[in-house]
Amino acid sequence: MDITKENTGDLTAVLKVKVTEDDYKEAVDKKLKDYRKKAQMPGFRPGRVPMGMVKKMYGNAIIVDEVNNLISSELGKYIMENKLQTLGNPLPSDEHQAKFDVENDTEFEFFFDIALQPEIDINIDESIEADYYNIDVDDKMVDNYLEDIRRNYGKHTNPETVDDKDVVYADFKEIDSEGNVVEEGVENNSPFAVDKIELKTYKQKIIGSRVGDSIDWNPRRTFKNDADVATMLGIDKEDEDKLKADYRATITSITRVEPAELNEELFNQVYQGDNIQNEEELRERIRKDTSESLVNESEKMFFDDVVEQLKKKAEIKLPETFMKRWLKENNRNLDENQRLSEKDIEDNYEQYAEGMTWQLLQNKIITDNELKVTEDEVKSRIRELLAMQMGMPQSDNEELNEQMEQIVNSVMQNEKETNRIYDELYERKIGDLFKEKITINEKNISYDDFVKLAQDKKNKK
Repeated sequence: MDITKENTGDLTAVLKVKVTEDDYKEAVDKKLKDYRKKAQMPGFRPGRVPMGMVKKMYGNAIIVDEVNNLISSELGKYIMENKLQTLGNPLPSDEHQAKFDVENDTEFEFFFDIALQPEIDINIDESIEADYYNIDVDDKMVDNYLEDIRRNYGKHTNPETVDDKDVVYADFKEIDSEGNVVEEGVENNSPFAVDKIELKTYKQKIIGSRVGDSIDWNPRRTFKNDADVATMLGIDKEDEDKLKADYRATITSITRVEPAELNEELFNQVYQGDNIQNEEELRERIRKDTSESLVNESEKMFFDDVVEQLKKKAEIKLPETFMKRWLKENNRNLDENQRLSEKDIEDNYEQYAEGMTWQLLQNKIITDNELKVTEDEVKSRIRELLAMQMGMPQSDNEELNEQMEQIVNSVMQNEKETNRIYDELYERKIGDLFKEKITINEKNISYDDFVKLAQDKKNKK
């Protein structure tokens, strides 16, 4: 077999594959002999069917299979041996027609388009500058978290009238412009939170209502978020007609949470074993935990800012025409319920290209800086996650530790989950590298200003 490469662009090439009879004859003859052993035909004993008849019946199909298998194997070897850094998989060429006439020929030519990874030249050093935000935890944040804690551990009651912090259950029925219930229209019973109502006129109508009272309203104008409205009404969020319709909501029950009292019982429920004695100590613990949780948000913004700078600096360009073809080809191989439309692929291409660009840049950073994530580090991270999610911290109890290890090993068999953790740990190491190499400007900021800054950055993308 002969494979040659011809460049067709800065990052594209075509591979010409020439297959001769000597390349596939031995494998085809072996397969024909196997078929002959199993072939059953009237007038012949099993295994005694003439080879000529076997070849006539199965020969061409076997040649097609063997040549395809051969091409797949040899293309992979060629790419590896020639150290070609490709994007995606080889695709049958758009411009060159393959010659594969098994009836009349014994030699065949095939052509495959490939895309090559761009050369990336990037230095991570002090010339790159980024802000790192230390988010202040003010009294207002502590108050809000404390209120949430009290509500989470509070007592559920069923008051007679609706207040602005209540959850109301209601029967929803679709109505027409005259206020009549639509025959075979939408009907659903579901809850809604009064404090989520954005239109004040509707909120005022609900507050003070009792079980059995009804209100005619337009939920879409009331709540704004189509996904929430669709869930409440039990409809598809793409059903525009039903979303914009009016509904009659008849209250079936009212639920209110009476906030838990600030006492020793609550302190022990929230922070068991921490011996918190009073509200002041609880507030300090909330402030500490909140501050630690906000570090993750700061880290993410810092990381994203540096990555954006590196992308601009690297100026990575992808062969768009090939990449779109490759995406569409792979899309055809998905299950029907997972396939995207051609329009979806076109509309989301920029987002895909962004992800591919970062993947290439990430691989370059990992290789240049010899970053490694070991299996032991992955297992350690799994243990951390289990401790947080399932309350299974490490202890001196041999039986518990053995159970933990069994779960860890089970998670390690989940390729998708394991790859996710590898990615997370590599991202951490890249973030640590950024902190070590680049120029960092530390800034203090309130949480509200940080949220506004994050939204502004999102809007600019």
